[in-house]
Amino acid sequence: NGKGKRKVSDFFNDIKLEPSKKWNHPIVSSGDQIVWICGFRLDDRFKVTNETKRIYKLEIETYG
Repeated sequence: NGKGKRKVSDFFNDIKLEPSKKWNHPIVSSGDQIVWICGFRLDDRFKVTNETKRIYKLEIETYG
């Protein structure tokens, strides 16, 4: 697919996330693969396609 791996820290730097929030930002993983950087990006390997057979719904609520 031509896309390489990126470090999460590089992604956070690119979107200019405050340093204090980087260590507390929720990330969903499956084994050693990052599935979703919550609120920002879902990995293409986990997106719903015509071949998808099972879907899990995960919702994150924020308080405060």
